[in-house]
Amino acid sequence: MMTRQSSNLEWPKYNRWDEPSVSTSGQPYLTTHGKGTPRLVSHQEADQRQCKPAAESFRNDFCSGRTDSTNAGPSSILQHRTIPGRPSKPRPGVKQSLPYSSKARHDRPAAATLTSGIHHQYALNLHKSCPSLPPVEDVAKRLKDLQRRFQSTGLRVDKSCSMSDTEPCWISNSLTMFNRILSETNIEVKEQEPRKFSVCFLVGIERSDHNRTFNACILLHILLTRHKCVQSLLLDKRTIANRFPEILCDALACNRGLKHLAIDCWDISPGYEHTLVSSFCKMPARIETIAVSNLSMGPSEAARIGEMVAKTESVRIIKFLENGMPPGAGTELMKGMCRNGSLELIWLRGNALGFGGARMLGEYLSTSLKLRDLSLSHVPCFDEGQLVLIAEGLKTNRSLETLKIEYCHVTPTGIDTLAEVLKTNSTLKNLAVCACSLAQTAARSLGILLEFNSALLDVDLKDNIIDDTGAMRLATSLRINTHLETLNLEANHISSVGASNTRRSTCKQQSSERAEAGFLSGTKCRQ
Repeated sequence: MMTRQSSNLEWPKYNRWDEPSVSTSGQPYLTTHGKGTPRLVSHQEADQRQCKPAAESFRNDFCSGRTDSTNAGPSSILQHRTIPGRPSKPRPGVKQSLPYSSKARHDRPAAATLTSGIHHQYALNLHKSCPSLPPVEDVAKRLKDLQRRFQSTGLRVDKSCSMSDTEPCWISNSLTMFNRILSETNIEVKEQEPRKFSVCFLVGIERSDHNRTFNACILLHILLTRHKCVQSLLLDKRTIANRFPEILCDALACNRGLKHLAIDCWDISPGYEHTLVSSFCKMPARIETIAVSNLSMGPSEAARIGEMVAKTESVRIIKFLENGMPPGAGTELMKGMCRNGSLELIWLRGNALGFGGARMLGEYLSTSLKLRDLSLSHVPCFDEGQLVLIAEGLKTNRSLETLKIEYCHVTPTGIDTLAEVLKTNSTLKNLAVCACSLAQTAARSLGILLEFNSALLDVDLKDNIIDDTGAMRLATSLRINTHLETLNLEANHISSVGASNTRRSTCKQQSSERAEAGFLSGTKCRQ
């Protein structure tokens, strides 16, 4: 795999993009004069050497109206220089300019040249972290174009976040105008809560050309690295993570404000998977939600993310979907995750747990005081032993409210163990065991469960192979259970006669109003 060191991208010391900058060495631009005697190069020469095509537009964009000779370009200095033989008359309230002479130029601060400005410096720094990007000049030009576009509406793309404990960021007062520009690059900023913003994408990558997508990458980088008010990032599988993943990786590693991250890494280049995992591990300690889809993860990557979750107490929600983790990776992930006692939601889909991972999850359930939602879907290599280990953890659990097991291999012994454990559970409200090939034996076990459990409100058994006999057994249990609100038997092997008998049997003991409200729902007939 390809690795890289993500450098913390720092903006130059000036807070404004319209301030002049020094050379990359930090010294004035010098050249030899005569016999090697150094002399200071004029602004015009420096511009021609470093960024000739962009020098004039940069000066027009960022120096218009400025008259302070210590910060202005050559044109401003010429306007204020002293005419030989005529003494200058100081004007009240106006700072006197130095004479336009070689000595004066040496006496001025080192930031004497505009060259390609702060755009060029930012592009250079970005290239250090993302060397595979287009040329530095191209990045600098795009930054200037974006700045010009923002300036035309009275905004500045470079302006730092101004959010405080009591005041919102400046984006809040200019959100409509801000999004008018951002929408051209498929980005939208939304204020989800007062003073808290989310960044999402309007359309997919197939509807965006290369230039718009690249501009979106640059703006995304600026928003994530400069604005702590941006606390949510939602990227679907068709957005910039596919074309410029290196910019996304660097932005995630450098940001300090994100609390919620949801990213789909569909078709991301394999070489960037390790880099993206490294970026996740560098995210701020305040992150609360991590939802990662379609990012291929082996044991080493899973171990790193698990360790990050273990150390970040602010994490509340974990979703790993379709990451193709083998049993060894699932075990490594759970080893770290189960050390975080603050987790409230765990969703795993398309990822193996392994025997070790199931054992750790069961132990976590037995002691967790905060986990409310657990979903296991399309778990490869899921067997009876793993379900038994997880069910054992529910014996002493007093926090879980929702348990979903979908598209997993569930044996009669496994479902018997789960049903037996849940008989005395008083906190679980929603149980879903869908597409797990449950048949008549499982229906009998679940029927006994419903006779004893008075806490369950919703039971979803759709997409199984429960027949008429199993449906009648479940309906019989409802004569005793008066607390259940919904039983979903959709897409099972129930005939039209069986569905009718089931409803009739239920209504003998329950009011017709309750039945009509969807108490026994989804009993679709087998064709």
